[in-house]
Amino acid sequence: MRALSARAADLPVDVVVVDAAHLEEAALFFYGVREEARSLLKKEPDIRFSGFMKVDLDCARIAHTLGCYLVECFPGSPFHGQVSRITQTLLRSTDADHRAGFINRMSAWAGITLG
Repeated sequence: MRALSARAADLPVDVVVVDAAHLEEAALFFYGVREEARSLLKKEPDIRFSGFMKVDLDCARIAHTLGCYLVECFPGSPFHGQVSRITQTLLRSTDADHRAGFINRMSAWAGITLG
């Protein structure tokens, strides 16, 4: 949060909550982050909730052992769907001037093809 305060000019910020059990837990965590940012910045922060991911550690271990991305190993899993939705949400919020670089970074990170 202190880094956010120091870089207030770099807002907006998209927040993805990792390892929340369900949407309500992720939303409560995000609300806490937004409130802390409001307190530090002394104004309403431009922070957006972009989704959450529930990571299955057993699946993550299998993917690591096989040396592939989690979404490649388990294409039908809830995690794959969450990553796809988050990626599309973030892509929509990225301006056209930065979209190509963003697509390359997210494709490499997520191991998915964006449509």
